[in-house]
Amino acid sequence: MKKEHCIFCQRDAIKIVFENDLAVAFWDIHPVNKGHLLVIPKDHKENFFDLSDDELLAIKGLIFKEKELIDKKLTKILKQMVTILELMLANMAVRPLCIVIFT
Repeated sequence: MKKEHCIFCQRDAIKIVFENDLAVAFWDIHPVNKGHLLVIPKDHKENFFDLSDDELLAIKGLIFKEKELIDKKLTKILKQMVTILELMLANMAVRPLCIVIFT
């Protein structure tokens, strides 16, 4: 059931990232940080405790999909950072270290 006053029920113009029978996930229009995805039930609920067990499982499933997406993006970023670091190290002149001990 949609509520007219609820912004989350008005999803017509929102690009949905993930969806299943009971829940949807989409990018937050005012993200706290990069990758801020909202996961909500399709039917309007007044609060968390009104969610059915099936809705909770559906939301959990989308949260795990979100984690996979973030993990893939982080892995890609880390690989790019390692490549940049390798290139930087390859371009640096490596100088031999000489240690002299006087006794």
